[in-house]
Amino acid sequence: MSPRGSVAIDLVGTTFGRLTVVARAGTTTKPSGGGDPTWACRCECGTEKVIRGKNLRSGQVRSCGCLAREVSSSRLASRRGEKHFQWKGDAIGYDGAHQRVDSAKGKAADHQCVDCGDQADDWSYVGGCPRERVSDEPKTIGCVYSPDPNYYVPRCKKCHWHHDRGDGRRDERVVRGTHQGAPPAG
Repeated sequence: MSPRGSVAIDLVGTTFGRLTVVARAGTTTKPSGGGDPTWACRCECGTEKVIRGKNLRSGQVRSCGCLAREVSSSRLASRRGEKHFQWKGDAIGYDGAHQRVDSAKGKAADHQCVDCGDQADDWSYVGGCPRERVSDEPKTIGCVYSPDPNYYVPRCKKCHWHHDRGDGRRDERVVRGTHQGAPPAG
């Protein structure tokens, strides 16, 4: 019996979105007494979950949560890689260039550092690209980078730091504190 004295509708075998009701699970309890019927459901992905009948019938719940994850993942994918607003050929920014390297070569952590052989942490620009750029993005201002993934190699943090400092991979104006026309520090 439902809280109002009527018999709960049998939902077993009914499909709501990706969920198919497999059994009655029970009734929720409310502080004021009574409760709502709950149903054991199996999602198309194989996950089983107990859901209130009113949430199934209203369409508020249509999956175990996998549908929301897929939609979220799809939206995120549309903002990364070639669909990202910063992905504009050579007009790409520092972060976009590194996303491009990840797309082309995979994560740096899946590779060994080219200098010491330890696990790599980052993709490191090796220099020499005729289309080289200097970042004007706040977190990476002065960092030299390339829009071409072929000019990057995997490095661990320590070797990346030594490479960037030893080979002058940062714009000297930033190292001296004179970027954007600011007077030298000191």
